[in-house]
Amino acid sequence: EARRTILDASKRILHGGTSWQFAAGPNSAALARLAGTLCRVLCYLCFPVAEWYFRSGLDRYIWIWGMICAYLHPHATKLLHTVDEMPVVKRYTVRALILAGVGVVFSIYYSNVYSLPKLEYNKVHPYTSWIPLTLWIIVRNITPKMRIWSMRLYGWLGCITLETYLCQFHIWLHSDLPDGQPKYLLSIVPGYPMINFAVVTALYIFISNRLFHLTNELKERIVPHDDNTALARNIVQMALGGLMVFGIGWLLEQTLVVHLV
Repeated sequence: EARRTILDASKRILHGGTSWQFAAGPNSAALARLAGTLCRVLCYLCFPVAEWYFRSGLDRYIWIWGMICAYLHPHATKLLHTVDEMPVVKRYTVRALILAGVGVVFSIYYSNVYSLPKLEYNKVHPYTSWIPLTLWIIVRNITPKMRIWSMRLYGWLGCITLETYLCQFHIWLHSDLPDGQPKYLLSIVPGYPMINFAVVTALYIFISNRLFHLTNELKERIVPHDDNTALARNIVQMALGGLMVFGIGWLLEQTLVVHLV
């Protein structure tokens, strides 16, 4: 158990350091430009590196807090059950004190962080976004009745957040410039904005859900459990396949250039 705890802590420190280096370290801007160059050379994809660098840095640390919350979940559950089993007067007193503390922290956060001008707020958001989330988790779970109520729709949407995040730039939104920053909603039913919004959003959610299931299916096939031989074989096959596709693309590009010249 101690070895596992040390291993988990080491992984979090390593991941956190890597995230800091790519998003806020002294060489982060150079790494962003390198990523843009690789995408342009290998994938023939051009995108605004500065915008990507900005977006990728906004929530660069919140995933670490999510891992910490997952690690602390059993301990928090025991603590909540301990409060639930207290005598009535003591139980309500403890809950009131907790809620009062939440209110004080939220007031400080709102007046000193959330109320900042946009540009100033963006600078501190990566380091403070965990505060309102944590406060909401505490309030949401303060009583047993509040814990048992949930909206299934949010739980289902939570499963496809990665796919919706990626698909919003390819399906839901569009730009008036090649590889530009999306500013407009995709127009399928022009002249009827609300109907268009409903249709595009439904299509967007449907495709995101399908991608979620396809990703899980591919993950099980490409990264099999307890079969290192199959995993090594798949890695080699994917590497060779990638090189082959890249080579074909390079030859086609050279052929096209020659014909155009």
